[in-house]
Amino acid sequence: MFQNLASESNKIGLEMNTSKTKIMTNSIETPISIEGQNIEYVKEYIYLGKLTSFHSNRNENEVDRRVNLAWRKYWAQKEILKGDYSLKMKKIIMDSCILPTLTYLSDMDFHQHNQE
Repeated sequence: MFQNLASESNKIGLEMNTSKTKIMTNSIETPISIEGQNIEYVKEYIYLGKLTSFHSNRNENEVDRRVNLAWRKYWAQKEILKGDYSLKMKKIIMDSCILPTLTYLSDMDFHQHNQE
């Protein structure tokens, strides 16, 4: 399947970047190579800003990852957040830079969980 994808892509001028292509499976890892390069298997990856994996604790890992990202954003803005700026300015930074990092796609997860 991957070889067909690569050959059909080449026909229209697209090239598969085999160094960025990864595979994730919840079954047996069978070696797959495209154009002579083995494709790496991964246990988890970030797709569209969300940690994806088959682990049973994937939600806890995603929350931990988001909290860490939010703290990094906080410390990147520490001059403003700990400085002599108005509370209004600090709230704007918090609402526009830090909270979206923490809550990105969280409402989507809630809706998907309710549909199951």
